[in-house]
Amino acid sequence: MYKLVRQKRKTLAIYIQDDLTVLVKAPYTINSKMIDEFVAKHQEWINKTVEEKQQRLQAKDWLAKREILYLGDKLAVEIEESLTLKSTITTSDKHFIIITPNKNDLFLIKKQVEMYMKKQTLKLLTQFTQEYCDLLGCKYERITIRKQKTRWGSCSARGTLSYNVRLIGAPIEVIRYVALHEVVHLIHFDHSKAFWHTIEQIMPDYKLRQNYLKENANILNI
Repeated sequence: MYKLVRQKRKTLAIYIQDDLTVLVKAPYTINSKMIDEFVAKHQEWINKTVEEKQQRLQAKDWLAKREILYLGDKLAVEIEESLTLKSTITTSDKHFIIITPNKNDLFLIKKQVEMYMKKQTLKLLTQFTQEYCDLLGCKYERITIRKQKTRWGSCSARGTLSYNVRLIGAPIEVIRYVALHEVVHLIHFDHSKAFWHTIEQIMPDYKLRQNYLKENANILNI
């Protein structure tokens, strides 16, 4: 089975999407039989690519592994069912304890954890952002927390700072770097020499913290 999208193009192409759906893009002029034959011809590649992508997704799935990154530490995930239908999350030593109304509802558990992580991320980054704003004598408009694939943070022209919830998996010093990076954008709305000079004055080892994000981006998942 595959999903077919016809469009103005000259060739057939097959893509494996993030949800493992097989997507076929085809010209308007090609009939269904030719498309089926094209897919059948590449079935071995499709199977191999889906399997590889599935393995990568499973490696990133903290719930399947029962292990989650939190402030740079790998914590063992424990799921307990609540008798009072209350949902809570606590961290203790090397454990990440989820108390939930239904421990078999994986969708609910993931949403519960995402909400908890957003709350903790907002709490930390509000603190760090204010510290650096006080240090540099600038102000921000507001802070938002989002779940993004690539960007760790951003600063709008109006002074709204957005941070990626996935940062909560990184060590505190790395989270501080992202906060400083975005606060400095309130002064230098670019990546000029003046921008990096300001960061280096406050955080001489910023490149080490920056490298952590580059090297570990694929494991910082919620």
